[in-house]
Amino acid sequence: MSTHIEFLSPIEFVFVDIMSALFHMDAEYVDIRKLEADRGQLIDVDGVIKDSAGNQIGICKVGKDKCKLISGHAKTAQARRTQSDLFDAIRQRYAYDRVMRELKSQGYVITGEKEEAGNTIKITARKY
Repeated sequence: MSTHIEFLSPIEFVFVDIMSALFHMDAEYVDIRKLEADRGQLIDVDGVIKDSAGNQIGICKVGKDKCKLISGHAKTAQARRTQSDLFDAIRQRYAYDRVMRELKSQGYVITGEKEEAGNTIKITARKY
């Protein structure tokens, strides 16, 4: 019998950027090496992201500094939705942190930020 592993995203994240994103969220990295999958099977992971609601998302390192996120077992449709919401929040915070770091590394100064509809943030930057 094979274990079903659902990769939540086809992209690979930079591991340290995931840790940075968690710093700004209601979630934490837990040093757990097994994640429950479908039918109670256990998946080997390099760590787990856990939020205050008990949702868990596994982290599997790919290469030296990249990782993929995988879903744990969600017992109900509501649990799957909240797990999906957690993944979306991680992905959004990851993207925001990555954009801000790239702008600053290229010599831009952030002159404004405005939250808009649809979880969009408008960033204004200048290069002096």
